[in-house]
Amino acid sequence: MTAPSTSQASTPLGQYLKAAGGSFHPALTPRQDAYGISIYTPEPLEPGTSVVRCPFSIAITPTFVRKSIPANLLPYPDHNDVDDDHVLMTLYLVLHLVNGSANSALSRHASEDHRLVLAHEPYVAALPKPDSLRTPLYFTSAEQALLRGTNLEGATRDRERGWKSEWEAVQDRMSRAGVEQAVVDEVSWERWLWAATMISSRAFPSSLIDGDKANSTPVLFPGVDLLNHRPTAKVTWSTDKPMSLEAAAAARAVRVEDVGGLSIVVDERVSADTQVFNTYGAKSNEELLLGYGFVLPGSSNPADILALKLSLPPTDVAPELPALLKQVGMEELRHTVPPGGGIPGALLAQMRLLVAFSATPPPASADGPASADGPVDDEQDEEGEGGDLTTIVDRIQAAKDSNSAASALEFVSWENELDVLDALGGMLEQKAQALTSVDLEAEASGDDAKVRPEVLEMIRVYRSGQIAIVQAALAHREQLFEATVARAQEAGVDFAFEDEMDDDDESDTE
Repeated sequence: MTAPSTSQASTPLGQYLKAAGGSFHPALTPRQDAYGISIYTPEPLEPGTSVVRCPFSIAITPTFVRKSIPANLLPYPDHNDVDDDHVLMTLYLVLHLVNGSANSALSRHASEDHRLVLAHEPYVAALPKPDSLRTPLYFTSAEQALLRGTNLEGATRDRERGWKSEWEAVQDRMSRAGVEQAVVDEVSWERWLWAATMISSRAFPSSLIDGDKANSTPVLFPGVDLLNHRPTAKVTWSTDKPMSLEAAAAARAVRVEDVGGLSIVVDERVSADTQVFNTYGAKSNEELLLGYGFVLPGSSNPADILALKLSLPPTDVAPELPALLKQVGMEELRHTVPPGGGIPGALLAQMRLLVAFSATPPPASADGPASADGPVDDEQDEEGEGGDLTTIVDRIQAAKDSNSAASALEFVSWENELDVLDALGGMLEQKAQALTSVDLEAEASGDDAKVRPEVLEMIRVYRSGQIAIVQAALAHREQLFEATVARAQEAGVDFAFEDEMDDDDESDTE
């Protein structure tokens, strides 16, 4: 499609930015393409060009929202005088959509000392509409079924459960506060889902305003969030005149020239008639699909990962385990495997400890629905495993800090090491089976299937990437196993399973 003559700067959103002291570069043009509305330039842009600037005075921050929503509209939650940032930000966007008689009812809940301030109508109007969104919560049931066996299946279910819980709690609090039912009804699940999706796909860290990375919260920068993602895009997020979030929330009363802002500056030449990109940082296809509704095709996403998460045994079985993991600084049970299949050292270390607690390899699962329990060894060597555990605990207790304590899990015993690699192999094999169990083409072409071609392609890219990583991880695990056996043999250690294999071979030839 040919780019329209209207520049982005002349759109209602562009005029909104300009009035606040922000701007779009005059060459930028909105254009409909396969990804929705994208930003193009009909002329070359040289390095150092600022393509968009959003003043902090119109940034949507939790601090600003708290000043904008009256307490009698959304009373504080029970036993808590601080509301959740995500809840407030989501509700603020939803309230911009209230119309008709409910809008008049909404205004009646404002008081003289705390009126309702909805200051972002041009921005909200420019945001993508629900029918253009392609995150998994906007998939049809047939499309969601194609995520079966992936981490995204569980992640989508968890996200829906969490956001619905927020929405139901907000509706309940508004009703108990006496907010008219017409207003409560306008805060619908469909609108809540849309607003929450806008935040998940467009929010920046508040540290871009105040520099406080340790206490960063989600922030929306109107206009800046129009640029699509390309991981290799060379841009700078440039902040001028940093200020506190309190100052930014009150900055509408300040002269525009005195207000700081966030700019996107291109650090490479952008050719004429090409799209202008931002980069969202290193994000896997799993994260991109869940939060943004797109994936990077083929091998063009070097940040792709396979997430694996260990499951601890019940506390009545291993009550000391959480404390030991804390002592070695390994409380995080979620691990990521990169495209090359390298097994994270922390994952192996945790499994050494788990195996030492029992001859039964530790139960483990992928980060989603595909749980993967390790193979069970019915013949438990209680004496050997107990010795391993005693050795580990003694080393950890004697350590002076978490780093030296963690060294106790670098190697435990040859038997422990092979048990760990056996359990890891079982976990990866089960994950591979789950990922390859869905015939995308067959399920997508069924008579009752409602699968859009672009969604099918995204799921195919995502699943293919996950399969490639788990296969690489299996190959890496096999190399580790062979190397471990070789080192053990060099150390003069013989394993019973080798003799058993030889006996089996002899009986086969008789």
